[in-house]
Amino acid sequence: MIRKAPHYVILKCGHLFTSALLAMAVGLTTAHGAEITVLDESAGPTPKVLAYNLAHFQPGSNTADWWRYARVSGARMFMSPAHFNVSGTSRPGEAWVGTEEAFLARREALRADPLNTNYINWPVVEGRFDVNLTGNNRILPRHAYEQIHRRGGAAMAQMTLSHGAFPIENENDWVGKWVAWRTFYSLVFFLAREYDVERFTVYNEPNHPNSFIEPDPWLMRARLASDATRSAIADVNRIYGKSLRPLFTAPVTAGAGGNAYNEYGRPAARSFQTDFLGRTNGFNRLFELYAYQQYNQTPAGFANQFNNLRNLVFDDLPGGVDPLPRFAITEYNVHTGATYDGMPETPDTLAKAVRFAAITTSLMQDGVDEFYAFKFGMTGYPSTRNFPVQKNGMLYTDNDNAPHNYGTMTRSAEAYRLFNKAFAPGRERLARDVTGPGAGDLWLQVSRDADAGMVWVYSVNDTGGAIPFDLDLTALDIPDGNHVIIEDVSQWRNGVLRSMERVENGRVLPGNQPAQTVWLISIPTRPQKPVTEDSNILEIPVTADAMVRDGTHANTNFGSEGEAWARNDASDPSGRAAALLRFELPEDWDPSELQIALLAVPVSPINGGSETVHAHLYGIDNPDWDESTVTWTNAPNLRKNAATGNEIRHGVVTGAGETAHILGQLTVSGSGHTTRRVDVTDYLIRKTGGAAGFLITQDPRWDIDIHQPEVPAQWSDLPRGDTQPDGMRVRTREGTEGTQQPATLILIRGPKQPVEFGSWIQRHFPGVTDPAVIGPKASPAADGIPNLVKFALGLSPLEPGLNRLPAAGRDENGDAFLPFPSNRLATGIEVDVEWSQDLQSWTSDGLLITQEDESEETRWQTARLASEGARIFFRMRVSQN
Repeated sequence: MIRKAPHYVILKCGHLFTSALLAMAVGLTTAHGAEITVLDESAGPTPKVLAYNLAHFQPGSNTADWWRYARVSGARMFMSPAHFNVSGTSRPGEAWVGTEEAFLARREALRADPLNTNYINWPVVEGRFDVNLTGNNRILPRHAYEQIHRRGGAAMAQMTLSHGAFPIENENDWVGKWVAWRTFYSLVFFLAREYDVERFTVYNEPNHPNSFIEPDPWLMRARLASDATRSAIADVNRIYGKSLRPLFTAPVTAGAGGNAYNEYGRPAARSFQTDFLGRTNGFNRLFELYAYQQYNQTPAGFANQFNNLRNLVFDDLPGGVDPLPRFAITEYNVHTGATYDGMPETPDTLAKAVRFAAITTSLMQDGVDEFYAFKFGMTGYPSTRNFPVQKNGMLYTDNDNAPHNYGTMTRSAEAYRLFNKAFAPGRERLARDVTGPGAGDLWLQVSRDADAGMVWVYSVNDTGGAIPFDLDLTALDIPDGNHVIIEDVSQWRNGVLRSMERVENGRVLPGNQPAQTVWLISIPTRPQKPVTEDSNILEIPVTADAMVRDGTHANTNFGSEGEAWARNDASDPSGRAAALLRFELPEDWDPSELQIALLAVPVSPINGGSETVHAHLYGIDNPDWDESTVTWTNAPNLRKNAATGNEIRHGVVTGAGETAHILGQLTVSGSGHTTRRVDVTDYLIRKTGGAAGFLITQDPRWDIDIHQPEVPAQWSDLPRGDTQPDGMRVRTREGTEGTQQPATLILIRGPKQPVEFGSWIQRHFPGVTDPAVIGPKASPAADGIPNLVKFALGLSPLEPGLNRLPAAGRDENGDAFLPFPSNRLATGIEVDVEWSQDLQSWTSDGLLITQEDESEETRWQTARLASEGARIFFRMRVSQN
């Protein structure tokens, strides 16, 4: 057994120191629908990366919060070569790198001392990361990389070594080659050192008319950039003790086959082991990721293109390559921006959202390893286009006003979010067999996370008719009576709950999957804790709910009203309103038990009507407001004295991503209340107890109304802003209208499970990779207690714990003793107690350890030492196995 370095808390006597058969049939077992059998065996891993191509990403914006909500695990960022190839980066002597020998000598000297500013002008290079990128995407590079790295994202840096920015006249132009190599090396070195970036690519669509370069010059640049990438990452690993892998990505062609492959892909594959000097050996690798980009195909067309491409690449690679390269689709969507520009539909159109989900599912099914959807935001388009925004962006964004906030997600983005929820990296896909009528009508995949005790079924109905759905889970041995939830993207809902079902005799019968819908079925596989004899559901009624209004009502309390509004008034701040909800968590609250948490909210349009009304739901960190005194002026997370209007910049939520966290989109139409249920598990799992608070607002979703029945002749004809037909009202505790109950928090919990340190830390800091936050020695609560010690003691890493540390003392005989707890559910650690008289020499000799008490979670023991009044220090020694 290898034991890692231990971590300590020192204590002085009396004082503290520091799967299954899955059937799609007719709702009965006689079958007119497809029967889908999911086998309890692996079909391979989930994708390595599920990502977006980046759009606007600015400090002070809500981008990072929408990024978290999107559940993506990576980003591709375009970095203009002109941005980094600036005057002042050249260094003395490099103008004489005129031969291969001089190039190699300078390369060796730089790699031996890469921080030497005689080789790289680091102040200038690093300073460019604090300057906004120019062009369509308004990105501050340092901020964007910091945020993505903080959330555990895998970044891909795209920088084109174009002839205009990096002229290389011919194969003998070693000065030109050196400038290109050195510039690429400096970017890789900095990004690898600062943000653990491993993925780099040198050219975007070399075969596209807008960025065309002949195949031979492209291949020369690719080889130079590949060598610069490998050299820089090896040097970062050597100097900083990291273990990063170079994941050079090529050829990033527009399209997969035809000339795209013949002119760029095939030369790259056939010269896979040839370096920038023309030398071929079995150790060189030109790329780790073969990348291409695709649009305007059916789901089957996407899959066929990929399968043909993979066969071509593997046929053209030299023999004996091990491991084989993986595949990335670095841009894809239903349509290109230009195609979307010629049609009235958008990614918010249901048919396009469902088609996008089917495409993504088909590509994963056939083995694409990394996905980079295009793109995160609808950034600006030239005025010569029909529309002023790039309509294959997946979120609406403010293109005109800093900090370029996002308004909301399209249905396509919500479909991708549900996909990412199911197929996060590191899980396994489950094999399945599809038979029966309609077997080819569903795009369906299944994933499992055995450690989390969850299975997900993602099903896309891209047809014009409903398909009966019969889910057989008998092979998974899921306890009967367990609840499962179904979220959907449909004409009725934007990614929130459709229904909650129960497992009966190993089956779930949710009825028909309607035409043009995306379903995500989340299935806990462990037993669920009973609440009553007949139910596993704990329903917590809302403790406090209130409406707050702006303008002339900003200091008026509406806590006794029977309804709370979420409403934006584009011209009068007095018409603006928001709804607040608070719930007291159970006294025995333990987030490790939580399987499913849902917020059920009864909503309706304020005035009724057939048009759909939209609002956003946020989880807020400050629930400490009083129903009888709260007003717009003192309410948390609302802007005060904000200008009125119907554009994204007129939104009223503050602290997005810091103290307010987007949880979902609420939609409703008609009259009478409809209950919308939103999965809030990820939000509540970070709560250590006390209260949970929620905020509902109706912030504008877009700036340009692109939802037009016909494409206008010019974009200037488009109206500005999002003017909704009505506001949304929420039934409160004081309300008497109708039969629906006020808001309810629905909890489904299971037995406590053993957990390792890594899983425990990610439960509290989902997606965070910064060692200063999640490392075993880190103390994110700033109380000096390492995370590993809190794990061992059963304390939260989010809250100060000094007042909960064990206290040493003396008994009636004068012997020193220390009662100490240990977390019975913590695995992979050892906890020892040692003593010292001088804080230098420590031992466990002479200690008597007795067990005092034990519960499901905690074991209490006492360490005792016959010390006859001598000064004694105790410490707890926590080690990872």
